Amino acid sequence: MKVEKFKHIFSGLERAHGFYEFTETKISGKRDGQMRTLHKPPTIQMYQNHLEGLYPALGIVPIRDDATATWGCIDIDEYPLDHKKILSKVRQYKLPLIMCASKSFGAHLFLFSKQPQPASIFQNKLKEIASYLGHAKAEVFPKQIKLTNEQDTGSWLNLPYHGDTRYAFLDNGDGASLEEFFDLYDKYVCEDISKIIIQVKQDHIVDGPPCLQVLTTQGFPEGTRNNGLFNIGIFYRMSNPDDWKDLLETYNRDYMDPPLKASEVTIIQKQIGANKADGTMKYIYKCNDQPIVSVCQKGICKSRKFGVGTSSGDHPVYSNLRALNSHPKIWFLDIDSETIETKDYTNIEYHARLRRLVADQQMKYIPKMKQTDWEDHLAVLFESITAIDVPEDVSKVGEFKDYLMEFCVGRGESFDIDELDMEKPYTDAKENKTYFRLRDLCKWLENSKSFKETRAWIVQRLKDLGGEDVFVYPKKIQTRAWKIPAFKQPKMMEKIPNLKSKEKTDKDVLGKDEEEEIPF
Repeated sequence: MKVEKFKHIFSGLERAHGFYEFTETKISGKRDGQMRTLHKPPTIQMYQNHLEGLYPALGIVPIRDDATATWGCIDIDEYPLDHKKILSKVRQYKLPLIMCASKSFGAHLFLFSKQPQPASIFQNKLKEIASYLGHAKAEVFPKQIKLTNEQDTGSWLNLPYHGDTRYAFLDNGDGASLEEFFDLYDKYVCEDISKIIIQVKQDHIVDGPPCLQVLTTQGFPEGTRNNGLFNIGIFYRMSNPDDWKDLLETYNRDYMDPPLKASEVTIIQKQIGANKADGTMKYIYKCNDQPIVSVCQKGICKSRKFGVGTSSGDHPVYSNLRALNSHPKIWFLDIDSETIETKDYTNIEYHARLRRLVADQQMKYIPKMKQTDWEDHLAVLFESITAIDVPEDVSKVGEFKDYLMEFCVGRGESFDIDELDMEKPYTDAKENKTYFRLRDLCKWLENSKSFKETRAWIVQRLKDLGGEDVFVYPKKIQTRAWKIPAFKQPKMMEKIPNLKSKEKTDKDVLGKDEEEEIPF
């Protein structure tokens, strides 16, 4: 029952699952590897093995084919991490989250719903919550709001409770057993996650950046007061251009703990008051600096009257590079949580081509980026690339096997090995082997199936199937051919029963004794 409930809680994409494949152990002792996705459903046995601590640990894709999910997660990958502090803030905001330790002892903050809800709702809500918790840059699952097709498997997350590791935390900070985790789930699972509301003070930051609303509520961390007050000043100059300086002094007195010195406030006022040659503001919000970056909600901020707005230099978020191991490879890349795909790697390699691809597939404009900058960004994406394994029947090898079977049994076989020169395969029923000339197979593949591969590649595939390169003697002429195990064919009925007999005994109808099966 435990396994069934665990599987129910962490159900997701049914046609694939993920795991981390260790490839080497460094001198430091750290184990390196690659994230892999397998195009096979996660079985109950896989969940059982996971709970028992067996390797590989199980990874599940939260988003389903219908673009819904029943769970999501904030992945806080920072070290060292004060788990008790995060949990305290979660409970302070009365958030229905369950915190588990990750495999690297970071934090996974899980959000559950009783019924499937759109992945976009999960994603938006978790991003909002992450910013309030001061971890706006943390990864959020589901990473995609929809899957492009059956080949796209999205991104998976390692499940908790791998043996004695990755346990949940009780509200008092103690580790929770699996049974206690189930109790936490029953306590915090939501009916509708869209109704989760976090109350923040907005009286001084009306229609302004949500990050400043959060910081007004939480307070500005030590060492960030000057930068924080600068951003507050930007807001006041935009929203109240006539008396923004007075408002900034009032905010410093009421919300900064302790307030900045009058001389420091004056310097900030002079910086903000500077104009460009055309009379517009010289300075804008410092979104990439602390304390803003930790509580940023860019999507919401863009919609605010006095938010960051949209600028030509505002780049989307590129994430979750994946490659389907087909032939050729199919590449997937998330751009602001929407996935683009291409069979041409150069569309990923060159930013100019990527911009055209996004415009074509998503009808969105992406600002230009220097190719050298994009290559630096791409290198980071490759560090966490996920390889997606494909079922054999959709791979190049699987395609070849299908064509080979068609060539051997569906094309009109010869009845005598002397007919090999007619470009037909010959099957020896007694030997249960099929013979053919390599050049005939290659010619048929190219002309009939537009399947082009080198002879060396085809030869290797034939060897993999147990094939042998042999000499045969059609019409007493030595000929080089390939011999492979014959493909299974339906058995032919040796004798038709006499159904027209006036006296139809069981033996007449069956052809043999009545205990034997009817041959058709």
